[in-house]
Amino acid sequence: MAKILPSAAIGAARGSVGTVVFTQSAYGAGIRQKVIPSQPNTSAQQQTKAGAASLSRAWGQILTPSQRQDWSALALAHPRLDVFSQTVHLTGMQLYLGSNQALKKVGLPRIDDAPLTYSCGTPNTVTLTWNDLTKTLSVGVSTVPAATEVPVIWASRQLSMGTKAKKVGLVVINYQTAGDPGPWDISFDYQAKKGVFIEYRAITVRVQYTDNTSGCQGLAAINQVLLTP
Repeated sequence: MAKILPSAAIGAARGSVGTVVFTQSAYGAGIRQKVIPSQPNTSAQQQTKAGAASLSRAWGQILTPSQRQDWSALALAHPRLDVFSQTVHLTGMQLYLGSNQALKKVGLPRIDDAPLTYSCGTPNTVTLTWNDLTKTLSVGVSTVPAATEVPVIWASRQLSMGTKAKKVGLVVINYQTAGDPGPWDISFDYQAKKGVFIEYRAITVRVQYTDNTSGCQGLAAINQVLLTP
């Protein structure tokens, strides 16, 4: 979905016009193409929906009013920047759900108390090393994670040469031990999910750190490698 900078003409637009749908969320106004959902309801989608539903129930039925207030205060204290560098604020519930979904992705349990601190570092630069002799792909970073930061590694399918790094879908390949400085060999996990390596194809990789005490996710870094013989 594309995001737009509101104007007098479209700032309050809602609904659809032809094949275009105008939306509004906590992140601001947006435009997306009108589509008819296919609802494949895959196993992964079912798990994601179940996880979000479970967290929503926990927010309303398990957390105390004081806990919800603490999450709301944390969200207010940590605004985010959108693609236009404008400040947006999540609700307490949105921050609670997002933080716990991030923790679940790295195999950690749910937290109900809002963390006292909420920050996470960034890899800054990702270095990808392809070894054609051993058919291995390793990932390095210029700024190593702190002791509480879990490196989460995303990757694309194998792409035709010339496909731009940021124009592809990425999935989580694996996550590393908190504080592990790398480099990390992702060959086995990548091929288990995306198939054997093919020469003269490109792979886009993104690395993002998740703090294992709060679920805070830092800024990601991305790069692309060509599998040359």
